[in-house]
Amino acid sequence: MSQVLRALPKAPEILWLTPQSVSEIFENVRDLGAATGKSIEATTLIQTCEARLEALTATVAKASYRPRVFCMEWLDPVYASGHWVPELVKFAGGVDELGSERGESVRVSWKDIVEWAPEVLIMHAVWFQLAANDETDLERVQFTCFRLLQATRGSQWSRLCSGCQLILRASRPESS
Repeated sequence: MSQVLRALPKAPEILWLTPQSVSEIFENVRDLGAATGKSIEATTLIQTCEARLEALTATVAKASYRPRVFCMEWLDPVYASGHWVPELVKFAGGVDELGSERGESVRVSWKDIVEWAPEVLIMHAVWFQLAANDETDLERVQFTCFRLLQATRGSQWSRLCSGCQLILRASRPESS
């Protein structure tokens, strides 16, 4: 990479986008907006997201119960989410004691998961995608060990986590 950069007629500006939290994601968006001449659009996007998070926070503040959540980032070996995902769980009114807020994803044992007894299981592995309504793929990942988890008993399944509002819907069906 350094050889390629040195060969360019003009050194490019390099933006390191490695956020660990929601606020750092917003900082990255702000930096990207400035670098691309889209600062106004970046600011608008950030303000829209902040307003949605504030509304979400107000909604979950009224809740008397915070469900135990496990966000699985990887299946084999099992990794609990890091970076901003545990923060999203908090915004959505859940509790994720296995994740690493503002840190790297962490390897966890099945024993730890069973002891945590999550009520909501969110699988959001970067390499794992389910087709919109493809129950065959869903059944393929329901390993026997998942049946030990309260989160996978019965028919309620949380699919992919793409943000706070999905976590809220998964952990608090009455809010949908």
